[in-house]
Amino acid sequence: AIHQLKNTPSTSVPPNAFCEVNNQMLVGYNNIIYKVATDHNGNLSLKTTAPILNFKCSSIICMTKNNDELWVGTDNGIYRINNENRTIKSYIHNEADTHSITQNFITNIYVAPDHQIFVSTLKGLNLYNPIYDCFTSIVQDEKENSKTLNCNFIHCVLCEGSTIWIGTEAGGLNKMTKRMLSVKNYTHITENSNSISKG
Repeated sequence: AIHQLKNTPSTSVPPNAFCEVNNQMLVGYNNIIYKVATDHNGNLSLKTTAPILNFKCSSIICMTKNNDELWVGTDNGIYRINNENRTIKSYIHNEADTHSITQNFITNIYVAPDHQIFVSTLKGLNLYNPIYDCFTSIVQDEKENSKTLNCNFIHCVLCEGSTIWIGTEAGGLNKMTKRMLSVKNYTHITENSNSISKG
């Protein structure tokens, strides 16, 4: 059976973010995270979390969990929520800090099997450093295009062993190795039928 959610928030955009934490489905609508509840008839409804998780943003873009933490990507930075003590820490771009995230619009947060956290934005990729609680950025460099990202608008990230695959808006697929952080670009070439398809 398919059950539908009836009481979505007014003026709500469609939800972009879902995440299951402690057998509870969470969904992001606008700037608030809700719990999805089911009644005895199977009807779905939204319940606010306690405390209410309301962020300084217009939209929650993505959510993922890492151990006892929930990482929330928004159109205005990242929120890291400790599920044990309910503390919240935010990360935003700061021009004066080279170890802040590169841009506030978060497109994806990916947790690798080794728990390395990758944050993709409209301006490059960010690797979280848990020891110093900061980020290392990987961005496009026009002068070294064959050795860096070929597009800063990152859609998605996937790790496979020591290989990091990075899907971009206009640059196609980038392949990076963790150890050396070198990048190989895969793009559509009209004259080459063996290149990746144009997106």
